[in-house]
Amino acid sequence: MFLSEAERSETLWACRFCMMCHVADRVAAVLRRESYTPRGRAAVLWALEKGLLDWNADAADLVYTAVNDGLLERWCVGKYPYEELIVDARARFFRRGAVPEEIRRRVEDLHAGREMGPSPAAILGDAGVAMDPEAPRILFAGCTSRRRFPETLIRLGRLFNAAGVPFRVLEEEPCCGWPLYQLGDFDGAGAFSRRVAQMLRRAAAREVVAMDADCLRMFTTRTVRFGGDVTGITFRHAVEALADWLKDGKLVVRRPLPGPVTYHDPCALARYRVTIEPPRDILRRVVAGEIREMEESGGNAPCCGAGGMLADYKPEVAGELAAWRLREAAETGARLLATACTRCDEMFRAAREANAALPPLEVVNVIDLVARAVAIG
Repeated sequence: MFLSEAERSETLWACRFCMMCHVADRVAAVLRRESYTPRGRAAVLWALEKGLLDWNADAADLVYTAVNDGLLERWCVGKYPYEELIVDARARFFRRGAVPEEIRRRVEDLHAGREMGPSPAAILGDAGVAMDPEAPRILFAGCTSRRRFPETLIRLGRLFNAAGVPFRVLEEEPCCGWPLYQLGDFDGAGAFSRRVAQMLRRAAAREVVAMDADCLRMFTTRTVRFGGDVTGITFRHAVEALADWLKDGKLVVRRPLPGPVTYHDPCALARYRVTIEPPRDILRRVVAGEIREMEESGGNAPCCGAGGMLADYKPEVAGELAAWRLREAAETGARLLATACTRCDEMFRAAREANAALPPLEVVNVIDLVARAVAIG
């Protein structure tokens, strides 16, 4: 849908003959099979086009076992749209009904609204967070935040209140459509995107503050392409708002946190949004101790394992990627790993619980760190 035939053909041709980005593909490093490298996937897709292989679930496995985190394109000397190629391939498998059973079930769950969690209005209202029904600013929580991290959502709402920034939420917040897009259900993703855009326009929203980095990426890079009208609406991530409020004195640090601390850059923020400095600016203001960078950080940071919906399809592979990143964080000597993405939070905590041999790092969302520092429970 988003790749022209010329772009697709050129990318297939280039990737089949190049190994430049293989060193950055951690999925391939974990699985140690050529077919799961960028070149291997491109070769299979080319063979499918030529009728040498069948469009079936076994072939689809190769394109669904990928994180789609944008890192490989940073390594690409030709700047070919490799991630778009993989998502395009997923859509082709999906249209043929040739996806693995796990993917089919996940898409059904998303359409049925399973595992979305309570509404943000209920979560925040029950916690006594003040919301302004006329505010032009919308806090968009996202499904992962609602389901797995309602406490973090509540703390963010209280930080809005403490900063004196009026906000509200959508009464029936829907899924943004990002998971369906990544799974290849473009029709479903388009319908979800247009629905969210319509709800934001009906709410007369002028600004949307997203908790989930993937939701933000959907709003800023895909919603319009799926036909959603978000003209005149500004989108930003929660850490961008918090960084501004701390800088402007709307939030005052009362309990500086001990270090050392390290920070993991979510791919959706660091590579697609280029939001690299705001979370670090926050840490410099709320942490009294040292802030230590991992060897690969910023735009070069590897995926936590949640990218491309890999955790939904191959949780064991995604868990290996999360464990790998946790070990890199521990190598800095930090006692705490800060994140700015609830999906990264989910991956790191699950990996730590599943593997007692991993370093005992505390994983904390930047939102929760700010709440601690300004003494908001």
